[in-house]
Amino acid sequence: MSTHLFTIEDVFDIGGCYLIPVPGVPKTVPGIRAGLPIELQRPDGSKLATVIWCIVLVDPHDPERPTQIGLQGLRKEDIPVGTEIWLCDSPVAG
Repeated sequence: MSTHLFTIEDVFDIGGCYLIPVPGVPKTVPGIRAGLPIELQRPDGSKLATVIWCIVLVDPHDPERPTQIGLQGLRKEDIPVGTEIWLCDSPVAG
């Protein structure tokens, strides 16, 4: 069974290297790390399989702050506001 992580409210492009979708993964979801397979379910109904590229340390001293993830190989237009991010049970095919 897949786990809904969050719905994108905005996306930050970090110098063309990777994207950070926000608000981020709630702290109540354990074990979030780079390399985990995720599925992006866009508002138009299309889906995109990828992996978490990195964990972004924004403020490690704030225990309530969501875990920020970085996605590589995508453009900001690829993941519009309203896209849902789901953690997959099995590795991304490819």
